[in-house]
Amino acid sequence: MLSCIYNQIADKSRIRAHTGVASFTETEDGVEVVTDKGETIKGDILLGADGIHSTIRTLMADKIASTDPDASKEMQSGFISNYHCIFATSKNSKESAGGKQFLPERAVHNVYYPGFSGVIAAGVPGLVFWFLFVKSDHTTQTPNTPRFTEEETEATIAKYGDYAVGPGYTFKDLWESRVRANMLPLEEGVLKPKWNTGGRVALMGDAVHKATINPGLGGNLAIEGVVHLMNELVPLARRCEADGGRKPTKSEITAALDAYEAKQRPHANTIVTMSGYVTRYEAMETWWLRLLRRVSPWVSDKTKAGGFVGYINEGPWLNFLPNPDEEKKVDEKP
Repeated sequence: MLSCIYNQIADKSRIRAHTGVASFTETEDGVEVVTDKGETIKGDILLGADGIHSTIRTLMADKIASTDPDASKEMQSGFISNYHCIFATSKNSKESAGGKQFLPERAVHNVYYPGFSGVIAAGVPGLVFWFLFVKSDHTTQTPNTPRFTEEETEATIAKYGDYAVGPGYTFKDLWESRVRANMLPLEEGVLKPKWNTGGRVALMGDAVHKATINPGLGGNLAIEGVVHLMNELVPLARRCEADGGRKPTKSEITAALDAYEAKQRPHANTIVTMSGYVTRYEAMETWWLRLLRRVSPWVSDKTKAGGFVGYINEGPWLNFLPNPDEEKKVDEKP
């Protein structure tokens, strides 16, 4: 995806790799950013799509600390973590079993145990991607969610490694065949304070909504946010172009950023909540989730698929481009 984005940028000189934001200043006419290398960059909008440990969110919180201390604190500590996860890539072969594959190509194994679960997928030939989700001993909040050491990761494997993942192999077998691995907290939450400064600076993606990864919907949610924002900014830019090529005013930009948040926030709340339930369901965290584990096999695949398709149908599309579904309907008319 990064390659696709990079290749669509005509002027590569505008890209600053390995560069962070040290500060920003807003005016009526634009926003000025000072990088951690001392460079000053001017623009119309600053979008902070810089993840759960967002620098832009921290700078926004600092700017309102004196006028709205509660909102400032919430921007810093608005995400919690109750689970952590080992993310790993391993060779798809068990050396102690003569190089036998862990699982066939294009296959996925899921395992559920009380307090932890796992997902293993064979996608790239010769490799498997796997996740070990573990219920943490206590709840932590940003910015103080843990940064795990190699020793802590090894201790997690020592505790759970002997549990089976699929036929004939365990988490420890995957670990011993690893190419790379890391253990991270699974933060979750939707930022309660406003996602923009009331001016030209706004947050996107994991900087404002972070879902646990079990159902794999966090990336989809981030892309939906991009679509909602573009559906506000592109028509605005076109109106300004038609109006003599003027620049959007601060109030017009603020209105667009507010509209993006209003459209994105409800679905973000749904996906983050649902993802959290899936994580807890797979780890059988409560008695009723353990009961649900016994009921769910009796729910038809059609019903499960229908629920997922319903979620997909709610997704936005770029409304300034032709809708392929509508074009298909026209083509199918007799």
